[in-house]
Amino acid sequence: MKSREQKNTEKNLRRKISNWNSKIKKRGGSFRVSLEWCKQFTVCSYCKAKLDISIYSLDHKIPISKGGKDEESNLHLVCNKCNRAKGSLADIEFLALMIFLDTMKPESKWLIYRKLLLGWRAG
Repeated sequence: MKSREQKNTEKNLRRKISNWNSKIKKRGGSFRVSLEWCKQFTVCSYCKAKLDISIYSLDHKIPISKGGKDEESNLHLVCNKCNRAKGSLADIEFLALMIFLDTMKPESKWLIYRKLLLGWRAG
C-alpha cells in the first residue's frame, strides 16, 4: 500500500506530465511523456544529482530553438538547476562547458555557473 507521501508525489508528477504533454501537443509533437517513461530517469544526466519530483525538469537535448524536436530520443529528465543553466545550449555544448569549468579554480567556476543560472548567455 502506498503512503500518503508516495500518492502525493505521483499525483504531482502526473500533473507535470500533463503540462509537458500539453506543450508538446501545442508544438505538434506526437511523443507523449508517461509515468513509466519518467521512472527510467533516476539521476540528472548532467550533474548526476538524484532526481525526485521536486526537481524534475523536461529537457530537450537539442533545444527547439536550434531545430530540436519533441521526440523521445531528444527528451530526457534533468534537475531544474542544470536545465536552467543549460538554457538554449545543446546537451553536448553544455557538457563540454561543464568539463571546461571543472578545469578552473572553484571561484571562477562558480562565478560563470552562477551567471548561467541567472540567464547569461555568451554570443
